[in-house]
Amino acid sequence: MPEVSYSQLLNQYHTAISKAQNYQEELAKKKEQWEKREREFNITEKLTRELCEDILAKDGEEMKLGEEYSWSSIPINKLIKKTGDVFRQYNSDRTELEKKLMKTAEERRQQIESLQDQIIRMKTKDSNGDFSIENKSASLKNKEEYDPKKIQSVISTDTDANIDEQSIINDMEEDGQVIQLTPSSIASTTHQKNIRARQKSKKRENARNSPADGSFMLMFQEVEEKMNEFEWGILKIIGETGYSTFEDIASEVFKRKTDVSKNRIRTSCENLKNMGLLHYEIIKIPVKSFAVYYLEALGEKIYEKKYREKPVLSEYERIVKEHDNPVHGYGIKELRLILEEMNCFTTICDENRKNPVQIEKNIIYVPDIFCTFTGKKGQARIYFEYECGNHTQTDFNSKLNRMVKVMRVLNFVTPNIDAAEKICEQVKNWIKNRGAGSLKKTKVRVTTIRQLKGVNVFKDENWRYVFIPEKSCEPTSQL
Repeated sequence: MPEVSYSQLLNQYHTAISKAQNYQEELAKKKEQWEKREREFNITEKLTRELCEDILAKDGEEMKLGEEYSWSSIPINKLIKKTGDVFRQYNSDRTELEKKLMKTAEERRQQIESLQDQIIRMKTKDSNGDFSIENKSASLKNKEEYDPKKIQSVISTDTDANIDEQSIINDMEEDGQVIQLTPSSIASTTHQKNIRARQKSKKRENARNSPADGSFMLMFQEVEEKMNEFEWGILKIIGETGYSTFEDIASEVFKRKTDVSKNRIRTSCENLKNMGLLHYEIIKIPVKSFAVYYLEALGEKIYEKKYREKPVLSEYERIVKEHDNPVHGYGIKELRLILEEMNCFTTICDENRKNPVQIEKNIIYVPDIFCTFTGKKGQARIYFEYECGNHTQTDFNSKLNRMVKVMRVLNFVTPNIDAAEKICEQVKNWIKNRGAGSLKKTKVRVTTIRQLKGVNVFKDENWRYVFIPEKSCEPTSQL
Protein backbone atom coordinates (compact mmCIF):
# COMPACT_ATOMS: atom_id res chain seq x y z
CA MET A 1 0.00 0.00 0.00
CA PRO A 2 1.58 3.31 -1.04
CA GLU A 3 2.23 5.82 1.66
CA VAL A 4 -0.02 8.86 1.79
CA SER A 5 1.75 12.09 2.33
CA TYR A 6 0.82 14.53 5.02
CA SER A 7 -0.32 17.13 2.53
CA GLN A 8 -2.70 14.67 0.90
CA LEU A 9 -4.21 13.74 4.24
CA LEU A 10 -4.57 17.40 5.08
CA ASN A 11 -6.40 18.06 1.81
CA GLN A 12 -8.74 15.13 2.44
CA TYR A 13 -9.38 16.43 5.93
CA HIS A 14 -10.29 19.91 4.71
CA THR A 15 -12.52 18.39 2.01
CA ALA A 16 -14.34 16.30 4.62
CA ILE A 17 -14.74 19.36 6.86
CA SER A 18 -16.16 21.38 3.94
CA LYS A 19 -18.65 18.64 3.04
CA ALA A 20 -19.72 18.33 6.67
CA GLN A 21 -20.34 22.08 6.83
CA ASN A 22 -22.38 21.92 3.62
CA TYR A 23 -24.45 19.07 5.03
CA GLN A 24 -24.99 21.02 8.24
CA GLU A 25 -26.18 24.05 6.25
CA GLU A 26 -28.52 21.90 4.17
CA LEU A 27 -29.79 20.21 7.33
CA ALA A 28 -30.46 23.62 8.92
CA LYS A 29 -32.38 24.72 5.80
CA LYS A 30 -34.38 21.48 5.76
CA LYS A 31 -35.12 21.86 9.46
CA GLU A 32 -36.35 25.41 8.85
CA GLN A 33 -38.55 24.18 5.97
CA TRP A 34 -39.93 21.34 8.09
CA GLU A 35 -40.73 23.72 10.94
CA LYS A 36 -42.45 26.10 8.50
CA ARG A 37 -44.47 23.25 7.00
CA GLU A 38 -45.35 22.00 10.46
CA ARG A 39 -46.60 25.47 11.42
CA GLU A 40 -48.65 25.65 8.21
CA PHE A 41 -50.00 22.14 8.81
CA ASN A 42 -51.01 23.04 12.37
CA ILE A 43 -52.82 26.15 11.10
CA THR A 44 -54.51 24.11 8.35
CA GLU A 45 -55.52 21.41 10.83
CA LYS A 46 -56.90 24.04 13.22
CA LEU A 47 -58.95 25.72 10.47
CA THR A 48 -60.11 22.34 9.14
CA ARG A 49 -61.24 21.24 12.59
CA GLU A 50 -63.11 24.52 13.10
CA LEU A 51 -64.83 24.10 9.73
CA CYS A 52 -65.70 20.48 10.51
CA GLU A 53 -67.07 21.44 13.92
CA ASP A 54 -69.26 24.16 12.36
CA ILE A 55 -70.69 21.60 9.94
CA LEU A 56 -71.09 18.86 12.56
CA ALA A 57 -72.92 21.32 14.81
CA LYS A 58 -75.80 21.26 12.30
CA ASP A 59 -76.45 17.63 13.21
CA GLY A 60 -78.19 17.20 16.55
CA GLU A 61 -76.87 13.64 16.90
CA GLU A 62 -73.29 14.93 16.85
CA MET A 63 -73.79 17.45 19.64
CA LYS A 64 -72.35 15.16 22.34
CA LEU A 65 -69.33 17.03 23.67
CA GLY A 66 -67.60 16.01 26.90
CA GLU A 67 -65.39 13.26 28.25
CA GLU A 68 -67.25 10.45 26.51
CA TYR A 69 -67.20 12.05 23.07
CA SER A 70 -65.18 15.01 21.82
CA TRP A 71 -64.45 16.14 18.25
CA SER A 72 -60.97 17.30 19.29
CA SER A 73 -59.98 13.74 20.21
CA ILE A 74 -60.85 12.34 16.77
CA PRO A 75 -57.99 12.02 14.23
CA ILE A 76 -58.27 14.69 11.55
CA ASN A 77 -58.84 12.24 8.65
CA LYS A 78 -61.67 10.50 10.50
CA LEU A 79 -63.16 13.88 11.44
CA ILE A 80 -63.14 14.99 7.77
CA LYS A 81 -64.86 11.76 6.70
CA LYS A 82 -67.50 12.12 9.42
CA THR A 83 -68.06 15.76 8.43
CA GLY A 84 -68.48 14.78 4.77
CA ASP A 85 -71.22 12.31 5.70
CA VAL A 86 -73.03 14.90 7.84
CA PHE A 87 -72.68 17.58 5.14
CA ARG A 88 -74.14 15.33 2.44
CA GLN A 89 -77.07 14.38 4.67
CA TYR A 90 -77.64 18.03 5.60
CA ASN A 91 -77.67 19.07 1.93
CA SER A 92 -80.03 16.22 1.11
CA ASP A 93 -82.46 17.32 3.85
CA ARG A 94 -82.15 20.93 2.74
CA THR A 95 -82.87 20.00 -0.88
CA GLU A 96 -85.93 18.01 0.16
CA LEU A 97 -87.21 20.98 2.15
CA GLU A 98 -86.61 23.36 -0.77
CA LYS A 99 -88.57 21.02 -3.05
CA LYS A 100 -91.37 20.91 -0.51
CA LEU A 101 -91.37 24.71 -0.20
CA MET A 102 -91.45 25.04 -4.00
CA LYS A 103 -94.38 22.62 -4.17
CA THR A 104 -96.19 24.52 -1.40
CA ALA A 105 -95.49 27.82 -3.16
CA GLU A 106 -96.96 26.47 -6.40
CA GLU A 107 -100.07 25.28 -4.53
CA ARG A 108 -100.41 28.68 -2.85
CA ARG A 109 -99.99 30.41 -6.21
CA GLN A 110 -102.82 28.32 -7.66
CA GLN A 111 -104.97 29.13 -4.61
CA ILE A 112 -104.25 32.85 -5.06
CA GLU A 113 -105.22 32.69 -8.74
CA SER A 114 -108.42 30.88 -7.80
CA LEU A 115 -109.24 33.49 -5.15
CA GLN A 116 -108.53 36.29 -7.62
CA ASP A 117 -111.00 34.72 -10.06
CA GLN A 118 -113.56 34.47 -7.25
CA ILE A 119 -113.04 38.14 -6.35
CA ILE A 120 -113.64 39.19 -9.97
CA ARG A 121 -116.84 37.13 -10.05
CA MET A 122 -117.98 38.61 -6.72
CA LYS A 123 -117.31 42.14 -7.96
CA THR A 124 -119.31 41.40 -11.09
CA LYS A 125 -122.23 40.09 -9.02
CA ASP A 126 -122.11 43.18 -6.80
CA SER A 127 -122.15 45.43 -9.87
CA ASN A 128 -125.35 43.67 -11.00
CA GLY A 129 -127.01 44.95 -7.82
CA ASP A 130 -127.38 41.54 -6.19
CA PHE A 131 -127.99 42.76 -2.63
CA SER A 132 -130.77 40.39 -1.53
CA ILE A 133 -130.84 39.29 2.10
CA GLU A 134 -130.82 35.63 1.05
CA ASN A 135 -127.62 36.05 -0.99
CA LYS A 136 -125.93 38.05 1.75
CA SER A 137 -126.77 35.32 4.27
CA ALA A 138 -125.30 32.71 1.93
CA SER A 139 -122.22 34.89 1.54
CA LEU A 140 -121.78 35.11 5.30
CA LYS A 141 -122.16 31.34 5.55
CA ASN A 142 -119.41 30.90 2.97
CA LYS A 143 -117.18 33.27 4.92
CA GLU A 144 -117.60 31.09 8.00
CA GLU A 145 -116.27 28.16 5.99
CA TYR A 146 -113.03 30.10 5.51
CA ASP A 147 -112.29 30.37 9.22
CA PRO A 148 -108.61 31.49 9.50
CA LYS A 149 -108.13 29.27 12.56
CA LYS A 150 -109.26 26.23 10.59
CA ILE A 151 -106.95 27.13 7.72
CA GLN A 152 -104.06 27.64 10.13
CA SER A 153 -104.71 24.24 11.71
CA VAL A 154 -104.58 22.60 8.30
CA ILE A 155 -101.35 24.37 7.40
CA SER A 156 -99.75 23.52 10.74
CA THR A 157 -100.42 19.81 10.23
CA ASP A 158 -98.87 19.85 6.76
CA THR A 159 -95.36 18.96 7.94
CA ASP A 160 -92.84 16.25 7.30
CA ALA A 161 -91.72 14.44 10.42
CA ASN A 162 -88.59 13.11 8.73
CA ILE A 163 -87.08 16.56 8.11
CA ASP A 164 -86.03 19.01 10.83
CA GLU A 165 -87.52 21.92 8.91
CA GLN A 166 -87.12 24.61 11.57
CA SER A 167 -83.46 23.76 12.09
CA ILE A 168 -82.70 23.96 8.38
CA ILE A 169 -84.68 27.19 7.94
CA ASN A 170 -82.78 28.73 10.87
CA ASP A 171 -79.49 27.77 9.21
CA MET A 172 -80.68 29.29 5.95
CA GLU A 173 -81.57 32.53 7.77
CA GLU A 174 -78.10 32.62 9.32
CA ASP A 175 -76.56 32.26 5.86
CA GLY A 176 -78.77 35.06 4.53
CA GLN A 177 -80.43 32.63 2.14
CA VAL A 178 -83.91 32.24 3.57
CA ILE A 179 -86.28 31.48 0.72
CA GLN A 180 -88.85 34.14 -0.10
CA LEU A 181 -91.83 32.38 -1.61
CA THR A 182 -92.55 34.69 -4.52
CA PRO A 183 -93.08 33.60 -8.12
CA SER A 184 -89.94 35.40 -9.28
CA SER A 185 -87.68 33.82 -6.66
CA ILE A 186 -88.67 30.16 -6.95
CA ALA A 187 -85.79 28.24 -8.49
CA SER A 188 -86.67 26.42 -11.66
CA THR A 189 -85.02 24.61 -14.50
CA THR A 190 -85.24 25.62 -18.14
CA HIS A 191 -87.54 22.64 -18.70
CA GLN A 192 -89.89 23.90 -15.95
CA LYS A 193 -89.87 27.40 -17.46
CA ASN A 194 -90.79 25.96 -20.86
CA ILE A 195 -93.66 23.98 -19.30
CA ARG A 196 -94.93 27.09 -17.50
CA ALA A 197 -94.80 29.11 -20.72
CA ARG A 198 -96.85 26.45 -22.52
CA GLN A 199 -99.31 26.19 -19.58
CA LYS A 200 -99.77 29.97 -19.63
CA SER A 201 -100.42 29.85 -23.38
CA LYS A 202 -102.94 27.00 -22.93
CA LYS A 203 -104.72 28.85 -20.11
CA ARG A 204 -105.03 31.96 -22.25
CA GLU A 205 -106.30 29.86 -25.17
CA ASN A 206 -109.05 28.40 -22.97
CA ALA A 207 -110.01 31.85 -21.70
CA ARG A 208 -110.02 33.17 -25.26
CA ASN A 209 -112.47 30.48 -26.40
CA SER A 210 -114.87 30.84 -23.46
CA PRO A 211 -118.23 32.32 -24.54
CA ALA A 212 -119.18 35.90 -23.63
CA ASP A 213 -121.75 36.26 -20.85
CA GLY A 214 -123.50 39.00 -18.90
CA SER A 215 -120.54 39.55 -16.60
CA PHE A 216 -118.28 40.16 -19.62
CA MET A 217 -120.70 42.73 -21.05
CA LEU A 218 -120.60 44.63 -17.76
CA MET A 219 -116.82 44.42 -17.77
CA PHE A 220 -116.70 45.66 -21.39
CA GLN A 221 -118.87 48.66 -20.50
CA GLU A 222 -116.63 49.47 -17.53
CA VAL A 223 -113.49 49.25 -19.69
CA GLU A 224 -115.09 51.34 -22.43
CA GLU A 225 -115.83 54.10 -19.91
CA LYS A 226 -112.26 54.09 -18.57
CA MET A 227 -110.36 54.01 -21.88
CA ASN A 228 -109.65 57.08 -23.99
CA GLU A 229 -109.31 57.24 -27.76
CA PHE A 230 -105.50 57.07 -27.68
CA GLU A 231 -105.53 53.88 -25.56
CA TRP A 232 -108.02 52.29 -27.96
CA GLY A 233 -105.59 53.16 -30.75
CA ILE A 234 -102.73 51.33 -29.01
CA LEU A 235 -104.95 48.31 -28.34
CA LYS A 236 -105.89 48.28 -32.04
CA ILE A 237 -102.22 48.43 -33.13
CA ILE A 238 -101.28 45.50 -30.89
CA GLY A 239 -104.28 43.46 -32.05
CA GLU A 240 -103.78 44.28 -35.75
CA THR A 241 -100.01 43.89 -36.06
CA GLY A 242 -99.12 41.44 -33.28
CA TYR A 243 -96.22 43.70 -32.27
CA SER A 244 -94.97 42.89 -28.77
CA THR A 245 -91.84 44.93 -28.07
CA PHE A 246 -92.44 48.46 -26.84
CA GLU A 247 -90.13 49.84 -29.54
CA ASP A 248 -92.17 48.20 -32.33
CA ILE A 249 -95.46 49.39 -30.81
CA ALA A 250 -94.14 52.96 -30.37
CA SER A 251 -92.75 52.99 -33.92
CA GLU A 252 -96.18 52.03 -35.32
CA VAL A 253 -97.89 54.69 -33.17
CA PHE A 254 -95.55 57.36 -34.58
CA LYS A 255 -96.47 56.29 -38.12
CA ARG A 256 -100.15 56.90 -37.38
CA LYS A 257 -99.89 59.85 -35.00
CA THR A 258 -96.81 62.07 -35.00
CA ASP A 259 -97.71 64.55 -32.24
CA VAL A 260 -97.20 62.14 -29.31
CA SER A 261 -94.29 61.30 -27.02
CA LYS A 262 -92.87 57.97 -25.92
CA ASN A 263 -93.84 58.78 -22.35
CA ARG A 264 -97.49 59.06 -23.33
CA ILE A 265 -97.32 55.73 -25.17
CA ARG A 266 -95.62 54.11 -22.19
CA THR A 267 -98.21 55.53 -19.76
CA SER A 268 -101.07 54.30 -21.95
CA CYS A 269 -99.58 50.80 -22.13
CA GLU A 270 -99.25 50.85 -18.34
CA ASN A 271 -102.93 51.84 -18.01
CA LEU A 272 -103.99 49.00 -20.32
CA LYS A 273 -101.88 46.62 -18.25
CA ASN A 274 -103.48 47.82 -15.00
CA MET A 275 -106.94 47.22 -16.49
CA GLY A 276 -105.96 43.60 -17.17
CA LEU A 277 -105.94 43.99 -20.97
CA LEU A 278 -102.18 43.73 -21.56
CA HIS A 279 -99.52 41.45 -20.15
CA TYR A 280 -96.20 43.16 -19.39
CA GLU A 281 -92.81 41.47 -19.16
CA ILE A 282 -89.14 42.48 -19.23
CA ILE A 283 -86.98 40.31 -21.50
CA LYS A 284 -83.25 40.29 -20.74
CA ILE A 285 -80.85 39.14 -23.45
CA PRO A 286 -77.08 39.89 -23.59
CA VAL A 287 -77.33 42.68 -26.15
CA LYS A 288 -80.15 44.56 -24.39
CA SER A 289 -83.16 44.42 -22.07
CA PHE A 290 -86.58 45.50 -23.32
CA ALA A 291 -90.28 45.51 -22.46
CA VAL A 292 -92.86 43.36 -24.23
CA TYR A 293 -96.64 43.69 -24.18
CA TYR A 294 -99.28 41.35 -25.53
CA LEU A 295 -103.03 40.95 -25.15
CA GLU A 296 -104.29 39.08 -22.12
CA ALA A 297 -107.34 36.82 -22.63
CA LEU A 298 -109.59 39.66 -21.46
CA GLY A 299 -107.83 42.08 -23.81
CA GLU A 300 -108.42 39.74 -26.75
CA LYS A 301 -112.14 39.50 -25.96
CA ILE A 302 -112.42 43.28 -25.53
CA TYR A 303 -110.61 43.78 -28.86
CA GLU A 304 -112.87 41.28 -30.62
CA LYS A 305 -115.99 42.91 -29.18
CA LYS A 306 -114.85 46.43 -30.09
CA TYR A 307 -113.51 45.79 -33.60
CA ARG A 308 -115.57 42.71 -34.57
CA GLU A 309 -112.51 40.69 -35.54
CA LYS A 310 -110.06 38.43 -33.73
CA PRO A 311 -106.61 39.85 -32.97
CA VAL A 312 -103.61 38.32 -34.72
CA LEU A 313 -101.24 36.09 -32.77
CA SER A 314 -98.70 38.26 -30.99
CA GLU A 315 -94.99 38.09 -31.74
CA TYR A 316 -94.39 37.03 -28.12
CA GLU A 317 -96.76 34.06 -28.46
CA ARG A 318 -95.26 33.07 -31.83
CA ILE A 319 -91.78 33.10 -30.33
CA VAL A 320 -92.81 31.01 -27.30
CA LYS A 321 -94.66 28.58 -29.57
CA GLU A 322 -91.62 28.24 -31.84
CA HIS A 323 -88.78 28.27 -29.30
CA ASP A 324 -90.46 27.18 -26.01
CA ASN A 325 -89.37 30.18 -23.92
CA PRO A 326 -89.18 33.94 -24.60
CA VAL A 327 -85.55 34.54 -23.54
CA HIS A 328 -84.21 31.90 -25.94
CA GLY A 329 -86.64 32.99 -28.65
CA TYR A 330 -85.82 36.68 -28.46
CA GLY A 331 -82.11 35.80 -28.39
CA ILE A 332 -82.65 33.99 -31.72
CA LYS A 333 -84.54 37.02 -33.05
CA GLU A 334 -81.64 39.30 -32.09
CA LEU A 335 -79.22 36.95 -33.87
CA ARG A 336 -81.44 37.07 -36.95
CA LEU A 337 -81.37 40.90 -36.91
CA ILE A 338 -77.55 40.85 -36.67
CA LEU A 339 -77.36 38.49 -39.66
CA GLU A 340 -79.76 40.70 -41.63
CA GLU A 341 -77.47 43.71 -41.06
CA MET A 342 -74.64 41.85 -42.84
CA ASN A 343 -76.49 42.06 -46.21
CA CYS A 344 -74.87 38.87 -47.46
CA PHE A 345 -77.81 36.44 -47.28
CA THR A 346 -80.63 35.94 -49.75
CA THR A 347 -83.07 34.66 -47.11
CA ILE A 348 -82.96 34.28 -43.32
CA CYS A 349 -85.51 32.13 -41.48
CA ASP A 350 -85.87 31.68 -37.72
CA GLU A 351 -89.24 29.87 -37.68
CA ASN A 352 -88.41 26.35 -38.83
CA ARG A 353 -90.53 24.07 -36.66
CA LYS A 354 -93.11 23.63 -39.44
CA ASN A 355 -90.40 22.98 -42.06
CA PRO A 356 -87.71 20.84 -40.39
CA VAL A 357 -84.81 19.21 -42.20
CA GLN A 358 -85.66 15.53 -42.75
CA ILE A 359 -82.59 13.38 -42.06
CA GLU A 360 -83.98 9.87 -41.93
CA LYS A 361 -87.37 8.34 -41.30
CA ASN A 362 -88.62 9.71 -37.94
CA ILE A 363 -85.39 11.74 -37.50
CA ILE A 364 -85.48 15.49 -38.15
CA TYR A 365 -83.33 18.53 -37.45
CA VAL A 366 -84.96 21.86 -36.56
CA PRO A 367 -82.36 24.65 -36.88
CA ASP A 368 -82.70 27.87 -34.90
CA ILE A 369 -81.76 29.86 -38.01
CA PHE A 370 -80.95 28.91 -41.58
CA CYS A 371 -79.77 31.32 -44.26
CA THR A 372 -79.40 31.00 -48.01
CA PHE A 373 -76.67 32.78 -49.96
CA THR A 374 -75.06 32.74 -53.38
CA GLY A 375 -71.86 30.70 -53.26
CA LYS A 376 -69.30 29.63 -55.85
CA LYS A 377 -71.54 26.75 -56.95
CA GLY A 378 -74.83 28.62 -56.78
CA GLN A 379 -77.35 28.82 -53.94
CA ALA A 380 -76.10 27.39 -50.63
CA ARG A 381 -77.25 27.18 -47.01
CA ILE A 382 -75.64 27.95 -43.67
CA TYR A 383 -77.14 27.10 -40.27
CA PHE A 384 -76.81 28.81 -36.88
CA GLU A 385 -77.71 27.55 -33.40
CA TYR A 386 -78.29 29.97 -30.51
CA GLU A 387 -77.19 27.97 -27.46
CA CYS A 388 -77.46 29.03 -23.81
CA GLY A 389 -75.66 25.94 -22.46
CA ASN A 390 -78.75 24.35 -20.91
CA HIS A 391 -78.57 20.97 -22.68
CA THR A 392 -77.32 17.85 -20.91
CA GLN A 393 -74.32 16.19 -22.56
CA THR A 394 -76.54 13.36 -23.86
CA ASP A 395 -79.03 15.76 -25.47
CA PHE A 396 -76.20 17.88 -26.87
CA ASN A 397 -74.53 14.81 -28.40
CA SER A 398 -77.82 13.82 -30.02
CA LYS A 399 -78.24 17.32 -31.46
CA LEU A 400 -74.72 17.40 -32.92
CA ASN A 401 -75.14 13.92 -34.39
CA ARG A 402 -78.19 15.21 -36.29
CA MET A 403 -76.47 18.42 -37.34
CA VAL A 404 -73.38 16.69 -38.72
CA LYS A 405 -75.61 14.72 -41.11
CA VAL A 406 -76.88 17.99 -42.58
CA MET A 407 -73.76 20.20 -42.67
CA ARG A 408 -69.99 20.08 -42.25
CA VAL A 409 -69.64 23.46 -40.52
CA LEU A 410 -71.53 23.58 -37.21
CA ASN A 411 -72.07 27.14 -35.95
CA PHE A 412 -72.96 27.91 -32.32
CA VAL A 413 -73.69 31.43 -31.07
CA THR A 414 -74.01 31.91 -27.30
CA PRO A 415 -75.31 34.75 -25.09
CA ASN A 416 -72.02 35.16 -23.20
CA ILE A 417 -68.48 33.81 -22.72
CA ASP A 418 -69.49 31.45 -19.87
CA ALA A 419 -72.02 29.75 -22.13
CA ALA A 420 -69.44 29.62 -24.95
CA GLU A 421 -66.93 27.86 -22.70
CA LYS A 422 -69.58 25.38 -21.54
CA ILE A 423 -70.49 24.62 -25.17
CA CYS A 424 -66.78 24.11 -25.91
CA GLU A 425 -66.51 21.53 -23.12
CA GLN A 426 -69.55 19.69 -24.49
CA VAL A 427 -68.12 19.80 -28.03
CA LYS A 428 -64.84 18.29 -26.75
CA ASN A 429 -66.73 15.50 -24.98
CA TRP A 430 -68.78 14.87 -28.14
CA ILE A 431 -65.62 14.57 -30.28
CA LYS A 432 -64.05 12.13 -27.80
CA ASN A 433 -67.26 10.10 -27.60
CA ARG A 434 -67.85 9.95 -31.35
CA GLY A 435 -64.24 9.60 -32.45
CA ALA A 436 -62.23 11.93 -34.69
CA GLY A 437 -62.22 9.35 -37.50
CA SER A 438 -65.95 9.82 -38.09
CA LEU A 439 -65.65 13.62 -38.26
CA LYS A 440 -63.37 14.16 -41.24
CA LYS A 441 -63.82 17.53 -42.97
CA THR A 442 -66.03 18.62 -40.06
CA LYS A 443 -65.63 21.97 -38.33
CA VAL A 444 -67.33 23.34 -35.19
CA ARG A 445 -67.31 27.09 -34.54
CA VAL A 446 -68.38 28.82 -31.31
CA THR A 447 -68.67 32.51 -30.48
CA THR A 448 -70.80 35.00 -28.53
CA ILE A 449 -73.57 37.11 -30.03
CA ARG A 450 -71.68 40.34 -29.27
CA GLN A 451 -68.54 39.14 -31.06
CA LEU A 452 -70.52 38.12 -34.15
CA LYS A 453 -71.88 41.61 -34.71
CA GLY A 454 -70.47 43.36 -37.78
CA VAL A 455 -68.02 40.62 -38.85
CA ASN A 456 -67.74 38.23 -41.79
CA VAL A 457 -69.32 35.03 -40.45
CA PHE A 458 -67.75 32.92 -43.21
CA LYS A 459 -64.18 33.51 -41.93
CA ASP A 460 -62.91 31.31 -39.09
CA GLU A 461 -60.80 34.11 -37.59
CA ASN A 462 -63.99 35.95 -36.62
CA TRP A 463 -65.14 33.09 -34.35
CA ARG A 464 -63.99 32.78 -30.75
CA TYR A 465 -63.32 29.02 -30.89
CA VAL A 466 -62.84 26.75 -33.90
CA PHE A 467 -62.70 22.94 -33.61
CA ILE A 468 -61.23 20.73 -36.34
CA PRO A 469 -61.88 17.26 -34.88
CA GLU A 470 -59.63 15.28 -37.24
CA LYS A 471 -56.67 17.34 -35.99
CA SER A 472 -57.50 17.76 -32.29
CA CYS A 473 -60.37 17.75 -29.84
CA GLU A 474 -59.04 21.06 -28.47
CA PRO A 475 -60.19 24.33 -30.09
CA THR A 476 -58.02 27.05 -31.50
CA SER A 477 -58.84 30.31 -29.73
CA GLN A 478 -59.17 33.10 -32.27
CA LEU A 479 -60.42 36.03 -30.17
